[in-house]
Amino acid sequence: MTEVFGWNIEAWSRPFLCALADFPVRAPADILEIGAGSYSAVGLYFLGGGNRLNVTTYPEAGVPGLQALVRRHAGDSADAVRVGCMSAREVTGTYDLVVMKSVLGGLFRLGSSSTDEVDALIAGIVERNLKPGGMLVTLDNGATAIEPLFARFGARANGWRYFVPSDFVGFTRQYGFGLFSSFSLVTRFGRLGKAIEHLLYRLDALVFRLVRVARPSVIVTVYRK
Repeated sequence: MTEVFGWNIEAWSRPFLCALADFPVRAPADILEIGAGSYSAVGLYFLGGGNRLNVTTYPEAGVPGLQALVRRHAGDSADAVRVGCMSAREVTGTYDLVVMKSVLGGLFRLGSSSTDEVDALIAGIVERNLKPGGMLVTLDNGATAIEPLFARFGARANGWRYFVPSDFVGFTRQYGFGLFSSFSLVTRFGRLGKAIEHLLYRLDALVFRLVRVARPSVIVTVYRK
């Protein structure tokens, strides 16, 4: 079910699954995903087991695309998934698990925000929207050592914030992976892009066996209440 990660599937799912191995989600659980879209909805990884899934996007114009993705991946279980619109700045309800993938970088762009604001938003969600013992997991784009090579391309050119691990504070544990898996190719080149992403993942896996990468391309951060 890792297909729900959308792109760079192997690179993004690897640290996330490591986090779940250390902090398993006990079903049935109330689960919220903030910032899903027409390509990616990580919350669907938890489909089944009696879990109650609330998968959201923002703004509201993204809801039809998200609904289509849910139907593709969930099949006959799609009706069991609540799909809607929710801003990360105005989260409602309380949950056993909240997941945010590639949300913070777009919400807190370079030049108009700071990492202090990022940390304040996270602290607020942990305090207000997690049940006792609940968990928030963020998956974010990391600024690797080779990041300057890509600064003028894609979302980077629009001020998207790429993080380093030390940008986050107050977390329970943090995981990272990737160096060359720094951008999406499957959305641009289809099957060829997917094949290239797999090769980059294999290269990253080799690198991570040989050296410690201080600035990974995928940063997964776990917060517990």
